[in-house]
Amino acid sequence: MARATLAVAALLLVVGPMGARATICVEGTAIGCDDGDPCTIDRCVGFHCQHQPATGPACNDRDPCTQDDRCDAGRCVGTPVVCPDDGFSCTDEACVGGHCESIPIDARCVPINACASATCSPQQSGHDAAGCTPGPARTDGEECAEDGDACTDDVCAGARCTHPAVFADRASCVAVQAAFQLALALEGDARAMLATAAVASVAARVDTIRSGLDRVARALAGKETSPRATPGRLADTPGRARARLALAILRSVNVQVGALRRTVALPSVRAAVGGGADVATHVRALARGVRALRAELRRLLRVRGFFVP
Repeated sequence: MARATLAVAALLLVVGPMGARATICVEGTAIGCDDGDPCTIDRCVGFHCQHQPATGPACNDRDPCTQDDRCDAGRCVGTPVVCPDDGFSCTDEACVGGHCESIPIDARCVPINACASATCSPQQSGHDAAGCTPGPARTDGEECAEDGDACTDDVCAGARCTHPAVFADRASCVAVQAAFQLALALEGDARAMLATAAVASVAARVDTIRSGLDRVARALAGKETSPRATPGRLADTPGRARARLALAILRSVNVQVGALRRTVALPSVRAAVGGGADVATHVRALARGVRALRAELRRLLRVRGFFVP
């Protein structure tokens, strides 16, 4: 009975009248002090809450590209996922959105003292040991090979492919880098599918998707022109404008992915590609990647106050 009375008294101390939370806690316990953070040790001392940094407990750092998350001196820290090397020097292997992706870096396919639009495409026949496929030469002022950085431009200057910073403050666009890398990786996946497409209708769909993903990446890199702001609505910051335009382009890409899934399910197409199981697997993976990219773009548009010009 005494224990029950003590429990009720403790509850009244914490909750107070009519359910309102009181400003005091229960001495010697964590009652009324739990801050919901597994990386703190919560306790009541002198009727005041203390939250001491903890080391060791499992936690979740909300980063899909880390694993074995643990508390370290009050911070949730995970071990970065290490992605296997695909063997080609023109790609970067990185975890993007929880999945390992090979990100093509076209600029690695252009000699230092040259300017061209070569592509990193290990899936193409005729690529060199680095995974590069040569492209046409460019002249000064023309766009050249992408360097994989959303914060730089890619333009020929002095007969070289240069990559000047777009903004003096790199933080102005670094927030879109993960989405940009995923768009590049998905475009690379589409290139791979296009290289092995055995049916004209599938190849046409895939090429449309590849082109759309290229535009998404270009939008995130600031290379696509945004439509004028709607009258009466505040103008977007540069980063939000990029994310908004990329999401608008991605909507049409998503429609094309749906059309591709229906195409590869046709009996005539399945027969032409030997059952179509492998093709269908690649299409499903591409669809998952597009959904992940859409989610990341929507997340960026929910963030307020980023990308100060």
